[in-house]
Amino acid sequence: MTSLTRAHDELFRREPDEQFTSLSALFDHCQYQKETSVARWQLPERIRPAAPAGQELVWLHVGDDGPFVLNDWSFGQLCKLARVRKETLNRLSADTAKRVFYETLPHGNKPLQVFTSDNSARSIHAATYTRLYNADVLAVVQEYATDFQPPPKADADNGGTGLYCGEQDMFAFLIDPTGWVEIDGQAFAPGFFVWNSEVGRRTVGIETFWFQSCCSNHIVWDVVETVEFTRRHTTNVCQSLVEIRDIIARLAAKRDERRDGARLHHRRDPGRRLPRMGFVAERRLRHRPRLDLQESRRPGCVVHDRRHRTAELQRDRRDHPRVADEPGRFDLRRDG
Repeated sequence: MTSLTRAHDELFRREPDEQFTSLSALFDHCQYQKETSVARWQLPERIRPAAPAGQELVWLHVGDDGPFVLNDWSFGQLCKLARVRKETLNRLSADTAKRVFYETLPHGNKPLQVFTSDNSARSIHAATYTRLYNADVLAVVQEYATDFQPPPKADADNGGTGLYCGEQDMFAFLIDPTGWVEIDGQAFAPGFFVWNSEVGRRTVGIETFWFQSCCSNHIVWDVVETVEFTRRHTTNVCQSLVEIRDIIARLAAKRDERRDGARLHHRRDPGRRLPRMGFVAERRLRHRPRLDLQESRRPGCVVHDRRHRTAELQRDRRDHPRVADEPGRFDLRRDG
């Protein structure tokens, strides 16, 4: 088993205005971004830097539209197109930087796409870049991950929610808190990360997994059966929506299959009394130091802990024993 830190890393790089309390709130924000953003295609010579009087930033005229102010990400992209170091241009005045761009930006007959929202230039790409909107990714998640929800808020100072969207990318961390099943005699629940960028900051992707505990700093512990899919934003990037849909559907189907399999074993031999799952899990840990909830070796790891869930299963299944008699199924039978 392993641990996953992707959500933990996101937690500590996000500002408060990038956090959302629910998946629907995150979707609404991304849908608004989609509806208010425009991809403007122009030949390079029709994209002209500007330095309005009294402004400290470089702006862009895109054809007859604009000017649009550059943010940190789009400014960096413009620097790459001009093959000038961003650190160098940041030391210059806006007027001097404008003149550097005039001298260094490429010319040609292949258009560039400038992605704008209101008066801001969000990104600048060559013609080969294909955009996938965050709202489209989240629409798939909302439709096929109906039982999943964000984890409890983190204990970090920013109170991260696991649901984030900034000017560069989107990230969501979702779990099924009622989806606990047995895998090899231990309790696991399903979860996944999904991410995307409309401006070329990162790939589109998803990672699904089964986990035993999730810390209050959003480190996911004791993970098995991870599945990861990523794709770059090229011509067929929209096909990734089908892949993400199918991966989520397979995760939910596997959860339901494991639940149904447990019920089937009980019906086949309802009188067979078996040790409870919690007993088996504790036997495997009997030689290890017992963790104290107040003094855990993993600070904050009291959210969705496997020992809490094992105790719940012990109570819930006291009168519902199960037996596995098929190859590949776990078998909890004991003599006596």
